[in-house]
Amino acid sequence: MVALDAANITRVVQNLGELGLVTTRPSSTDRRKQIISLTAEGAAAHDAIAPIRLAASDAMLSCFSPKEREQFFNMLDRLDEQLQKEASDEEWED
Repeated sequence: MVALDAANITRVVQNLGELGLVTTRPSSTDRRKQIISLTAEGAAAHDAIAPIRLAASDAMLSCFSPKEREQFFNMLDRLDEQLQKEASDEEWED
């Protein structure tokens, strides 16, 4: 779950584009949408940071037993589902 509004997402995508990590193109079916794709450089950056992110996540969750981790992720899934139900389509159309 990441709480970003449309303006923040636009800035993040623009910054990633300026860094050469993503490209954007208009949707062929909806002119309000942009299709965002990783470049080869973006894929390489992802592959480079993924093990570091996973190690950090494992370290952060190491205080939980395997059963507690499962419960924790189940609760996060339920929270995400609830947030998705409450979010209206209009909220995301700016």
